[in-house]
Amino acid sequence: MAFSNYLTFIVKSTVYGGGIIGVGYVLMKTLVPSDEEMQKRLKEAGRAPSPEAEERMAALYRVLEENARSDRPVWDVRGLDGVPPRK
Repeated sequence: MAFSNYLTFIVKSTVYGGGIIGVGYVLMKTLVPSDEEMQKRLKEAGRAPSPEAEERMAALYRVLEENARSDRPVWDVRGLDGVPPRK
């Protein structure tokens, strides 16, 4: 008798847990926009990143990557003078 109660508990827990995860996945796929959809929304709202901003971010990323690969200490950051200032 105790084994059947335990087995019923395990089956119910698995089904309920799977159902909750499934509902969460469906909600995520329904509500979260794709990358293309988000870019389209940003362009329509006039908030898309400008080419200058993208260029600045690329330069900053290159500097960060070079500093991460170096043997210098963390506080010795070099190359930031090559990053254009924010406008």
